[in-house]
Amino acid sequence: MVKIARALLFVFALSCSTNDKLPADYLLHYTLGAEPSSFDPVKSENIVNAVMQRQILECLFEYDYATNDAQVSPLLATSVEISDDGIQYDILLRHDAQFFDPFEPALFDGRLRTLNAYDVLFCWLRQADARLNSDGWWAINDTFVGIKELHQATANPDATLAQQAFDAAVKNGIEGLQVMDDFHLRVRLQRRDTWFLNRLAMSYFSVYPHEAVESDQRSMRDQPVGSAVFYLEQFVPGQKVLLTRNANWRGDVPGNATGVEFQVVRDAQTPIEMFKRGLSDRLTLSANSAEQFLDENGVLKKSLVDDGVTVSDYPRSDISMLCFNMQDSEIGHVPADDAGNALRKQLRHALALAFPRAQWQDLLYQRLPFISATSFIPPNVGEHHQVYPWHDDLTQARQILEDAGYYSQHELPQVEFVLFGTDSMSVALGEIYSVALKEIGVECKLVAVPYAQQMQRAANGEAQIFVRNWTLDWPDSRLIYDTFKSDNIGGSINLSRFNNPPFDDLLDKLALAQDAPQRRQIEAQLDTILYDECPAMPIEHRQSWVLGSKRITNFKMRPFDLMPCKSYILKDD
Repeated sequence: MVKIARALLFVFALSCSTNDKLPADYLLHYTLGAEPSSFDPVKSENIVNAVMQRQILECLFEYDYATNDAQVSPLLATSVEISDDGIQYDILLRHDAQFFDPFEPALFDGRLRTLNAYDVLFCWLRQADARLNSDGWWAINDTFVGIKELHQATANPDATLAQQAFDAAVKNGIEGLQVMDDFHLRVRLQRRDTWFLNRLAMSYFSVYPHEAVESDQRSMRDQPVGSAVFYLEQFVPGQKVLLTRNANWRGDVPGNATGVEFQVVRDAQTPIEMFKRGLSDRLTLSANSAEQFLDENGVLKKSLVDDGVTVSDYPRSDISMLCFNMQDSEIGHVPADDAGNALRKQLRHALALAFPRAQWQDLLYQRLPFISATSFIPPNVGEHHQVYPWHDDLTQARQILEDAGYYSQHELPQVEFVLFGTDSMSVALGEIYSVALKEIGVECKLVAVPYAQQMQRAANGEAQIFVRNWTLDWPDSRLIYDTFKSDNIGGSINLSRFNNPPFDDLLDKLALAQDAPQRRQIEAQLDTILYDECPAMPIEHRQSWVLGSKRITNFKMRPFDLMPCKSYILKDD
């Protein structure tokens, strides 16, 4: 039933859907700047993967499309009872949620199987299986009692013992994750977590059938089986993803889309032209497109408003930052080299001060709004943070280097700035930083690579200086500080490879802090360490400006659910 195309066939970028079973006027059309690399929730490290997984798989909770706040509502769950101490959660599941398998041969008779609590247990424990090197381990390692012990057991070099540990956990549960009956799950947390239910709305906590990953002939990577409104109809790697509405889905949803077609379009101009021609229903505004859609006041042009185009704008809970590889011998922290570390810390302060933030933002955003960062924490998460001190001052940068003896006693190293793209915009942004560094005597080599390669280099510790963005999954400052926690080195989180035991200890205390004054006090101490050691420099917090086509009558964006496709109401073309 489902066509999984593995050959790289030429598909005209502006074509409409090839699925003749769906009325084109109720098919959503989107573009993607990159293809999904996996539909498996253990691989949700990038936005594209997470967005695709959200359309096909479901979590126990979700963000309500009708509201704009950060509260979640039940999806696969029906209710939850929380103990007075906030440690135990008894979660009841729906009885009418069903997995639908569109692939051949089908996993279940009639292609359907009822979802139950054992499926939830299996999927969540799988995120802790060290053998899978899950991108979601960071999201689960501080949740359930016993989850760290399972992770350690599955890391056993003896493959037999590792498998036995996982099998036992699936069969019997772990202390903090128990199946009480087919539709009742009991959770015990390591510590109280105000945002635990929000965590369960992340794609890492999606639910799918164990059969989909236990067969050698099946893989969730490109044959996902879920219980959501849409299922995967066609996947042409590098070119398109086609989703079809699941006729077996329970109940009604606000939206009426019969499917979603995602075209992979890697250049910047084609998505703009597709939106203008009515071949795409969504466009994220950028410097390449702002002038075409916004007037001189930064407002959507009247002609577009009259035509029914809408804009959804909101401040994103994120941070863009300039990162320094703290394990790099030229600019980082070298164990047992106190004198050298003091010099390299001064160098990082100067590298941060030299960053031409105003020029960078003028080029990158042009007419689009943004918020210059005064700290790592977005204003809509917390406004009480002390101001980051190493910003926008070439004079101070030169003075720091002179005082440290770099112009007299110590030679300045040539640094390498790894760009997040090979396009002209990325190269131009790199060049303005290179020019600024030259003004303080630092030679900079620019390395232009695609975004995915930049992130891989950073994760491997092979990027010396680079820019990255981190978007929160819920409005909790701890998720920003987690990007500097030593436990998160080696994955996609702590890309600065910052390792500071006092910082880690404070972060553990922040997780336990319940009242606001105590949290603010700990956050101030965390800021002090980050600002002094300087593993990164905050640049800005982005504002999201996304256009919806005239076909969508209720278009809006949610900060923590970027493409709520099932909720959109389409009108006839």
